Amino acid sequence: MKKYKITQDRNKCLGCGRCTMVCPENWEIDEKDFLAKPKKDIIDETELNCNKIAEEECPSKCINITQINAQNEN
Repeated sequence: MKKYKITQDRNKCLGCGRCTMVCPENWEIDEKDFLAKPKKDIIDETELNCNKIAEEECPSKCINITQINAQNEN
């Protein structure tokens, strides 16, 4: 099964919560700084869909999802 890595530039995060609305399974607002953060930064194919929607919907474009594979080829 394919694996994916979520990276987020939290310095660009607006804390709007759009990612938490479209993918509450993996996104939450941190109670300390009120910015979004993923609950997991390594996901598999079954979790990809809503996380990709979160990436696309993010107004500051601070979420990036890339495929990981055993050969370290991107």
